[in-house]
Amino acid sequence: MFTGLIEEVGRVLDPPPALRVECRFARELSAGESVCVDGACLTVESVEARRSAFTAHLSRETMKRGIARAYRRGTRVNLERALGVGARLGGHVVTGHVDSPGRVTGISALPGGDREVRIRFDPSCRALVVEKGSICVSGVGLTVTGIDPEKACARVVLVPHTLSSTTAGSWRSGSEVNIEFDILGKYVQGKGSPAARGESSGERLQ
Repeated sequence: MFTGLIEEVGRVLDPPPALRVECRFARELSAGESVCVDGACLTVESVEARRSAFTAHLSRETMKRGIARAYRRGTRVNLERALGVGARLGGHVVTGHVDSPGRVTGISALPGGDREVRIRFDPSCRALVVEKGSICVSGVGLTVTGIDPEKACARVVLVPHTLSSTTAGSWRSGSEVNIEFDILGKYVQGKGSPAARGESSGERLQ
């Protein structure tokens, strides 16, 4: 379980399927632990203390559902370690199970240094996107501030801290992102993700 509060931005050393990531907290990890990488929950296979890096294997399912296929050496990724028992839940409820890729369709500057970001999602998941509800975008837990149902597009607002401490500051129109929809909404609707139903959500976002 995760919170959507990014702990660190790491750097890809080797792309998937044997993903190798360099980050400061890697030395504190152990094999078998979970780390959320751009919103995808991965299992640590090995740790290189000298390089401060960890390796995690990405399954075909993980590669199919998200954006990891586009990772290259040097790609910056959002990282969060699993929530400890008794820890303060300061963000959202995030499982690390990516539902589908999404795409940034526009960014607007707001007063105070904030940015409004518009993100297109799979149209079949419209019922899971609720204004003032939560959505996890590449590991960042965000609040939906508005919805354009005709374009299957959600609006979120990013504050300066989020822009400077995550990869969100580098998002541009056309950027692909991982999306995890609100788990409470999924249970209420009784719906699985498009990928779970055998559909290729990524193709509809082209």
